[in-house]
Amino acid sequence: MMKRPTSIALVLLSAVLAFGLPACGGSKKNPFAKKKSTRDDISEVGAVEGPVQERKFADPTATQTLYLLYLRDSQNRPVAGASAMVLVQPPEGLNINQPRRKTVVAEMPSGPDGISPIMSEADGKPKWAWVGGKAIWPPAVYELEPATGGNTVKMTLQVPIQPVAKIIISGQDGLRVPDAIVTFKPIAGGPGDVENIGDRPGKSDNYGNTKRTNGMGEIDYPRPAGRYGLIATDDKGRNRLYAIVDWNGDASKPLEFKLPATSMTEQPW
Repeated sequence: MMKRPTSIALVLLSAVLAFGLPACGGSKKNPFAKKKSTRDDISEVGAVEGPVQERKFADPTATQTLYLLYLRDSQNRPVAGASAMVLVQPPEGLNINQPRRKTVVAEMPSGPDGISPIMSEADGKPKWAWVGGKAIWPPAVYELEPATGGNTVKMTLQVPIQPVAKIIISGQDGLRVPDAIVTFKPIAGGPGDVENIGDRPGKSDNYGNTKRTNGMGEIDYPRPAGRYGLIATDDKGRNRLYAIVDWNGDASKPLEFKLPATSMTEQPW
């Protein structure tokens, strides 16, 4: 038999409902992350047109270092909504796509002025800036000045904004395939040849270009227009599909593919 909550439990529950649950998100180390940004959704990454007034930030104390990352596109316009982090060590290998959390001092998306303000403890040690996000490729890492007390470090970083190719993988039954393994890698010969973009020395050209679809069988790849090789399987590596994709940079139309009943054995490129 289910017991009724005690009067004390009812009082506690009422207090929680009255005052609300604490908000999630934001970094305790970065005071600028306490307020929600209107561009927190990095799907809105983009250059800001026209004159933009630069925000003012609190000066660091003697035990802090303020890093102001000025994110700009190829035309030197402010980039809003980009994801930026300050790291205690540069990422290695595939961690370039998403740095390990234990290496992150703090993160903050850039605002309409294209600035990502990140406060760090002044420990005297070197720091690195990472910039990435849904519409940014390839992600990049930049070495910063060491964190010294009371210092404000300003650095301008170029952000490569790309159109996003949305890929949808379905099975023979027509249903979308969650956790499908997808490789979308540049190959030579198409418009805007991007053969060497994303190369990793000493690694397969699949390295860094392979992801899994979400629960809806979808995966996003920010990439410039060009010719790409697609490899897709189900979540177990079965029903392999090979396809050449001439990506025209039109992010409004998803690229849909159906896995074959029998795995293909030869790459067409």
